[in-house]
Amino acid sequence: MLKIFGQARSRTFRVLWLCEESSIPYEHIPVSIKSDDAQCKEPWYLALNPNGRVPTIDDDGFVMWESWAINIYLAKKYGSPLYPPSPSGEGRMLQWAFYVANDIEAHMNTLNRNRVIYPPEKRNPTLAAEAESALRPKLAVLDDQLRQAAYFGGERWDGVTPSTTGATGRAELGMRSSANIASVCLRNGRLGEYQSPQLFISPVQRHAPTAITADTYQSPNSFDQLMQQ
Repeated sequence: MLKIFGQARSRTFRVLWLCEESSIPYEHIPVSIKSDDAQCKEPWYLALNPNGRVPTIDDDGFVMWESWAINIYLAKKYGSPLYPPSPSGEGRMLQWAFYVANDIEAHMNTLNRNRVIYPPEKRNPTLAAEAESALRPKLAVLDDQLRQAAYFGGERWDGVTPSTTGATGRAELGMRSSANIASVCLRNGRLGEYQSPQLFISPVQRHAPTAITADTYQSPNSFDQLMQQ
């Protein structure tokens, strides 16, 4: 059976979400990442993922890491209905995957760490301000896409939107998505004049209207129990 390593409150959630939406059987193996004795730095885990990050999967002996790559692999292998059915749809999915990875996540992580995650005495206001400044025009590109279409992939709910919006949730949903496009920083209004948390969440609301609110980000498949792991 497919094994998914990583705590749910991380980019691992992207993979869990894809599997739930696609009815792919899996075993979730939580791996801690934030403590001094984090399991992701233990030898057994580094043998799976030498970067010491999550998620990692073991699909009947095939081991791989990087959440976007994992989701693309799983969606294609298991015939997920979330995988775009056309070359143009696949191209659009890859476009947003690279955009989020290259232009969003590094800045968002810096902002998140220095305004939310780190204790106050370890936060660097200058780094946070620089990250915020860099993020605003990048988030505006996503903002504009959702003003033009129902989902990041166009008018069809597919793997593009969970992976991209997945990064906008308080748990880096995703495909954290994770990500972590809007994360806690955006949801708490910490991007100042940038006022679009509801716009980022709205694609998920359209897919599962009763599951998501701008204040309480949950998955459309009742992942609140996973989020507690």
